[in-house]
Amino acid sequence: MVRVLVIHQPTGDFENRALVAALSSLRSPGHELHCVKLPPSGAMPQSIARIMRLDRSVGFEVIHAIGPSSLLAALPVGCQPIIYTPPAADPLRGLRRVRWMGKVRQVTVAAPSQAVARELVRAGVARERIRVVFPPYTPNTTGAVSRSNLGFTDDDRILLAVGECTRRAGHKLTAWAAVILFCFDPRYKLLVAGGPYSETIRRFAAGLNQTGFCTFAHDALGYVPAVEDLVPLANVALFTPAEAHGLLAAQICQAGNLPIIASPHDMVCELLHAPRMTISQSRRAKIIAQAVFQHFDSNPAAAKARGTSLHQPIRSVSHWLTLYDDVIVGRQAHFESVAMARQS
Repeated sequence: MVRVLVIHQPTGDFENRALVAALSSLRSPGHELHCVKLPPSGAMPQSIARIMRLDRSVGFEVIHAIGPSSLLAALPVGCQPIIYTPPAADPLRGLRRVRWMGKVRQVTVAAPSQAVARELVRAGVARERIRVVFPPYTPNTTGAVSRSNLGFTDDDRILLAVGECTRRAGHKLTAWAAVILFCFDPRYKLLVAGGPYSETIRRFAAGLNQTGFCTFAHDALGYVPAVEDLVPLANVALFTPAEAHGLLAAQICQAGNLPIIASPHDMVCELLHAPRMTISQSRRAKIIAQAVFQHFDSNPAAAKARGTSLHQPIRSVSHWLTLYDDVIVGRQAHFESVAMARQS
């Protein structure tokens, strides 16, 4: 039985929320997971003391820290190997702590994509310390969101901005492309779920002086809906990441048979096997808008085609269980090598 302590913090990251939900509901005969949520204030002494008492009573073999505050809270807890999952919206946060904790502890950084792994290597993290593990996701389609709820009609051509609004999502470029299409045909509408960066995108969209081309689902519904609830409403998904971000949301659109029009980026290369994806020739807004126009112009049925509801998991949580096992095996191999070196 592998005992794992999962420390997580309140986060706005869509990927990390999905990871915490999957680990919290996991029931595995060979793994025992204990999930501890930090308060909004972060790694406070009271929280660390509670985690230390739990460690003494259970005896964890692996600590999984999700977020930089969780990594700090894991430092005084025993001497177990640590798996660190950085924030998806800013995967370079907490790397300074990873460097100095790596001098005294075995720290493995879990990257959600190959593109993020390359960013971590460029930031100075040793490649052997990085494992690419995709976040698990089980869709929970409610069907409670409809086009009429958001003010759309059946004739509108809905362009779904992939992922939640973050600095790395590149939704400004998406808005530029959408407003170009809207000026030629008012049926083109941009749908944005919302997120921590939504106010910036809202001000940017308002500055384009084209009322009605952009709709924030958060404003109409009062909450940020799940990606799988918006996929059946859209005709096309626009994936224009500014940095390595949004792979899980793009995979959800792909699983919902929603055509994806993407701008050139390293992250997009991980979706090249998608059968219904088009990559524009450049990251210029007018080129992306031209790709969207050609998509509808070349296929008359595209204006009526929409995404489908999701009912199957996108990724399995078994990859994380394998990572826990591998970390323990690596720790044992390290101790054996040290013992052999001392004997020689």
